[in-house]
This record gives sequence, structure tokens and C-alpha cells, in this order.
Amino acid sequence: MYESNDGGQRWQARWTGLGVTTEAISLALDSESPSTVYLGTDTGLYRSRYRGKDWRPVGHRLDDQTVLTLVTRPAPNTEEGASVLYIGATRGAYRTYDGGDTVELWGKGLEEISVTVILFDPKNPRAVYAGTAYAGLYRSADGGETWQSTGPPELAEEVVEAMAWGQTGELFVASASSVWMGSKGGERLRHRMAFLEIDQESATQMPPSSTLVEKLVTPVEAGGPRT
Repeated sequence: MYESNDGGQRWQARWTGLGVTTEAISLALDSESPSTVYLGTDTGLYRSRYRGKDWRPVGHRLDDQTVLTLVTRPAPNTEEGASVLYIGATRGAYRTYDGGDTVELWGKGLEEISVTVILFDPKNPRAVYAGTAYAGLYRSADGGETWQSTGPPELAEEVVEAMAWGQTGELFVASASSVWMGSKGGERLRHRMAFLEIDQESATQMPPSSTLVEKLVTPVEAGGPRT
């Protein structure tokens, strides 16, 4: 784990408390407290209250799992300043409301599935997408309480490595060998996206290109033009 304060010209090690053999996999800043940082590793979840200057293990339920992806969002229906950390790990999706001190399974439908990517719909906070390793794409219409498989069956043969929203609302899904794009569709919730369609009939499979890679690396979450 390293930190740069000059655009990447110089880097400083930030691994106090991690150990020399711990592998950093995923990273997230707390949406409500930027000095708090979460780190997913091959040995569980770590938290720093001081911008990575020191780390301590939290979420001990995850100690024997690899934490593959982390997302923080403001907590719904709570007082200002609270946040939720959403976690994708090798045996499911989890969440914590207290900075990792206690971790719970996030809904039903992703148990024992490796969750590699989590993406919220910027126009509908109740709609969430989960990319997995060799289990395809999942969607939740109720904020993650229940999950349903969706998308082209070919994705179940690969690892979903990235997802992002395009500038006009399309959803990009990248695996190790291809990129999928779904266009806007109707409110069909089973085996099709409620807001976007990705299935055998409507999905378009494309080889990776520099344009698509750029969209995936610098997604426009709000759907508007870059500034």
C-alpha cells in the first residue's frame, strides 16, 4: 500500500499494521469521512482512521476470505455523516454500518459466490449490480436484500472484472476476454435489467478497444458529460 500527494511523482509506503506479506486487492475511501480508508486484502478487511498511516484488521468474519471489491455510500434513512461499506468477497456480499467492526451478509442470493464488482445505479439507489467470478451477473431491485441472476449466460464462464456507466446511461461489463454493453430498456426484472437490458436478445458483445477501456477506467457515474 502506497500513497502519493504529488500526482504520482513520489510514493510513500503505508503498510504499518499490514505485514510484509499481505496483498492489497481493493481500496475505498469512506464517503462521509475521507480520512477513513478501507483496504481489502487476501487475508480480510483492514481500516485506517488516519488516511492509511496505520491499519488494523476489522470485520473478522472475513479473515479467511479475499476481499475483492469495496464500495462506500451514505447510509440510507440515518443521520447525516453515517455511511455503509459494501464488500464483495470470495464467499458472498457483505455490508457493515459501523466501519467494519461488525459485518453481515448483504441480502440473499449471493451466498458462496465470489463477488468481484459492485455497482449502484446512479438514478435508482435501490438498483444494484454485482459481477462475479464464474457465476455471471446479478441484479438487485431492493437495495441488495435479494439478488437475481441476469445477463448473458456467457458471463458465467468468466470473471467480471469491471462495470461502469456510460455517458448516455448504458452499462458496460468487462470480463477477461470481452466487453458487453447494454442499452436502455423497459422495467423487466427477471433475467433482464430493469433499467438496462443485458441478455441473449439485446446484448452486444464487442472486442476490447481503447474507447471502451477509457469509459471503464473513467466512468461517468451521474450520467452527465465530463467537466
